[in-house]
Amino acid sequence: MSKFAQILHDQLSSEIGGVVRLLLRSGKELPGVIDQVDEDFVVLKRRGSRAITIVLDEIVAFDFPDGTMPVEESEMRSLPHPVLNAAPTVPLDQPLPKLGIEVFKRLEELTAQFERKMQQARVDVVAPDPRTPLEELRALGEREAVPIWVSIKNRFDNAARVNELGPKYGRIQGIIGSLKDLIEEVPTVPSLKRYLAYFQYLTDNKAAALSSAEEAALISQSARDWLMVAAFAVMNTNDALACHALEQVFQRHALTENGDVWYVYVGLLRVSGNYALLREIYEARHKADPPTFSESEEQLLLDACLHLAAIERRHAS
Repeated sequence: MSKFAQILHDQLSSEIGGVVRLLLRSGKELPGVIDQVDEDFVVLKRRGSRAITIVLDEIVAFDFPDGTMPVEESEMRSLPHPVLNAAPTVPLDQPLPKLGIEVFKRLEELTAQFERKMQQARVDVVAPDPRTPLEELRALGEREAVPIWVSIKNRFDNAARVNELGPKYGRIQGIIGSLKDLIEEVPTVPSLKRYLAYFQYLTDNKAAALSSAEEAALISQSARDWLMVAAFAVMNTNDALACHALEQVFQRHALTENGDVWYVYVGLLRVSGNYALLREIYEARHKADPPTFSESEEQLLLDACLHLAAIERRHAS
């Protein structure tokens, strides 16, 4: 159980019989009287509707308004067993308390912060490590391929030295052709396909670069290659693939390890609406042996959930 979930559980348990207002991931506000709190869920009694059970993981914010919500005794005795389907929100017959105002003010501040970060964040294309192809070729016993790769890399370095990597000089096209021939001979070396993607990017062939980068990632399953896939997917406006690639990155790397790339991912989720992917990242990292999700990352993940919930609430109003 995360720190937030534990705090939520303890606070709700201490206020059984009292009134609470919950903010769900969907952006919906849910007021009611706390009837029961279990390890994973809370049951609310709500005026004019049946009791409702909410999974604690779906709650992103809460507060306890002053006073109580009037619920008739006859209604409380006749309440059926809790059900899992959501009911429409019933507003409280009282003004929003000071604490509630502070909660939503914090949400607005958080949303503004995320907006700024998402506008500035990007996934940069990074030149591949030149040592990796030699290491992988030697590890695979492909000694005959080593001098071929060295020749290709030397041709690239020479063209870069004289600033003739642009397509108009015709040198990069020949380098790409030689690298493709080498890949046909040793198709299971991801670093060669990583370099091919990078060379194709330099010729402004973004679609080919994306295809080659994805092939490299599917072989290596490394965060480095999935990050390159994400960069080229964004260039090709392939949001679904970019989102998938960054999910793979964050299942392997800390959310803060690649600068502001996390905010690129949150922006993509905001467009797709598939917020469940956040849970998959959290669960994948917690199932690692040992678990690798830090408290600071949990806070960053919670902030992302709050931001997305606030956006949904804004759109719904």
